[in-house]
Amino acid sequence: MTRSWLHLVAVAAIAVTASLAAQQPPPTDAFVTVDGVRLHYVDWGGTGRPLLFLTSLGSNAHQFDALAPKFVDRFRVLALTRRGKDPSDKPPSGYDTTALAGDIKGFLDAMHIDRVLLAGYSIAGDEETRFAALFPERVEKLVYLDAAYDRKSGVALARNPAYPMPLPKFEGPIAETVKGATAADPDYASVRAPALAFYVIYETPQVPPGTDPFTESKLIAGWPTYGEPFLHAQVNRFRREMKHGRVVELRDTNHVRFLIDPAPQQVVVREMRRFLLAE
Repeated sequence: MTRSWLHLVAVAAIAVTASLAAQQPPPTDAFVTVDGVRLHYVDWGGTGRPLLFLTSLGSNAHQFDALAPKFVDRFRVLALTRRGKDPSDKPPSGYDTTALAGDIKGFLDAMHIDRVLLAGYSIAGDEETRFAALFPERVEKLVYLDAAYDRKSGVALARNPAYPMPLPKFEGPIAETVKGATAADPDYASVRAPALAFYVIYETPQVPPGTDPFTESKLIAGWPTYGEPFLHAQVNRFRREMKHGRVVELRDTNHVRFLIDPAPQQVVVREMRRFLLAE
């Protein structure tokens, strides 16, 4: 088969997948109760092995509305809203990664799911790593959507006077979730499941909106010495410690846009499907 025919076949496959997703009924919002905590989830339906998306900080399960339908032709697709974020309950405790991993297990138990494909976005990477280490028999494969980071070292870097990255201020359950993730050290070495990690790779320093000019100048000056090496150290740690890990680097996008904008999203969907469907 020639290269042009291969290209046409690939384009046709993507078109069929998009058409199937467009034909799906609207997703269903529902709740389960885990140890007295009411957790919200979204169900896009679909057939096949269960694929569970885990949300970024401060978002609910509908943040995957643009992505999840692209998998319903081969998977049963769900997403879970963690405790502390509407419309899930906001109990006074239970925001460390071990407790949040327990919520994932409780959700799977309530849904009668024995083994799952997990895809965590951003801070959810800490929860899925912990879940895979605690309950290896319950996870088939892991996907990290710009989510495989050591947050403790990230906070330490942000507090370095030479590279003073402004840290956002949170309150309530979101602050407790960040505190729990920062205290956790991702134990990649304990994970037995195959894992695919997407990393957004920045070629220039990332300056948070509203940063004052003095801090901005320090961030720009310190990028080659502090920011860029930190990013590559995170990728290298995953490659080194995750026994069955693979990395896909994404450029010309950012942590928020890569799941929404067509070009990077297409890469994510293609690589996820290839990874999840491989024997």
